[in-house]
Amino acid sequence: MRTQDFHFFSGPRLKLAGRLCLPDQGRANGAGGVFCVGFGGVKEWTPVGLCTLRAEQGYTMLSFD
Repeated sequence: MRTQDFHFFSGPRLKLAGRLCLPDQGRANGAGGVFCVGFGGVKEWTPVGLCTLRAEQGYTMLSFD
């Protein structure tokens, strides 16, 4: 499993920070999901264990600020 940090825009002026949790090569199953933190809105509060678990199962997961 590996992670990739990036930025993207929501609307013309709102820049968001994102993090992808990617499965190892050959394990990707073509599916993915989005972790939405219900409080604070900080991607670092996404439970890392859940991101890792899902990536090990072949899912690409996104969390964002």
